Amino acid sequence: MALKRKAKATWQKTHAPDDCRIFDNGSTKLKTALHKMRNVNFTEYVSTLKSSDHSIWKPLESRKKPTMPNPPIRANSNPPGPWAKSDEEKAELFARHLLEVFTPHDNSFDPEVENKLTNLNKRQEKLSAFTNLELNQVIKRLHPHKAPGPDNITAQMLQELPTPGLKVLLYILHATLRLE
Repeated sequence: MALKRKAKATWQKTHAPDDCRIFDNGSTKLKTALHKMRNVNFTEYVSTLKSSDHSIWKPLESRKKPTMPNPPIRANSNPPGPWAKSDEEKAELFARHLLEVFTPHDNSFDPEVENKLTNLNKRQEKLSAFTNLELNQVIKRLHPHKAPGPDNITAQMLQELPTPGLKVLLYILHATLRLE
């Protein structure tokens, strides 16, 4: 490399054909040496890969994954704390932050909330039954290409249901309202 640099400096000063030939010769030798060195390094690397320990797949796995930046973080204090660079320092900083911020819920008995919860079941109003017209309006708004539910009834099946079938469906829905 030093020979190439020296020959390039000489050639740039003189522009003589002999100096150009010496520079080109040094440049070619350097390229050849670098090429051989890269080939040797690659050959050594490939020879260490084995299929038995799955190391042959590691280069491919690392190429697929994007490299995620791992920037340092700092405590949000006044004045700002030191930068946490390693994973251990970041974990310690996060643990300290959680200790400062986290407060557990108060599990004491609140009679007002308990009273509201017990009265909620007593005051629950019965749902009023709906009509055949309301059922038809809801069925018309269903999207025909949506996937069926666990009962495998599609929107198209409901939309093409004849009037006696709609009446039976209405009876079933009213019965379920009474059970609640």
